[in-house]
Amino acid sequence: MTRMIAEDGPCTAAYWQERAKEARLKTKEIGTVSSRAVLAAVAEIYDRMADRAHAREITHSGKRSSAPETFREMALRHIREQEGRIAEQKEIIETLAAAGESTILVSEVLESMEVTLAAMRAEVDRCSTN
Repeated sequence: MTRMIAEDGPCTAAYWQERAKEARLKTKEIGTVSSRAVLAAVAEIYDRMADRAHAREITHSGKRSSAPETFREMALRHIREQEGRIAEQKEIIETLAAAGESTILVSEVLESMEVTLAAMRAEVDRCSTN
């Protein structure tokens, strides 16, 4: 399991970039399409963690030029991110199906992701009307 805290403190963008690189290298060693798809998805998650760590590093260094995002902006950003994750999950399902692999579990995860997205949208709508 990957640690969120490195020995020398919070994980940096470089830390997550290295984890993504390692995951991508391992995809070349794995034989099954489903395992490669999972590792590729993990690498993408690590890339997003690196992006977040980089943004955090910029914020803490005082180089951030824009004002902090509002609750609504943050919620809308989270919705966009969830939509992206759903698109990635659909690609994984297509890849697995094309390889003749089972898509039952990943389809269940997709369904859960879509329910979460609907709840996120409903919360933004509720907050917008108040």
